[in-house]
Amino acid sequence: MLNIFLIALGGSIGSVARFLVSSSISKIFTPGTIPYGTMFVNLFGCLITGIIMAFFANKTEALPGKYFLITGMMGGFTTFSAFSYETITLLKEADFFRAFTYIFLSLFGCLFLCFCGFRFGENFLLK
Repeated sequence: MLNIFLIALGGSIGSVARFLVSSSISKIFTPGTIPYGTMFVNLFGCLITGIIMAFFANKTEALPGKYFLITGMMGGFTTFSAFSYETITLLKEADFFRAFTYIFLSLFGCLFLCFCGFRFGENFLLK
């Protein structure tokens, strides 16, 4: 039951952080371009997730901190549901270049940054 509470608490913190960061980033860029706010939270969130993954990599037991940080906070912070919605919107508008640019940068950027975060955590945080 404690783990469920930690996931819910982390998720609520992550969701509010996502809203604040995404809306702030979106104000910086020109309206009507790629949804940079969502892309930023997904990229940054994947980097942080990789670092957290590295921290918990050698822990055999399921730790409450892992549930709070990865499942809760980062699950609430990153938002591929918004990514999917925004991509479909661009495709429905027949804006294929922006849609595929958004897909490419989000998908490969998140995977790359999660890998970098994991390696960073493995090499610098765990020594």
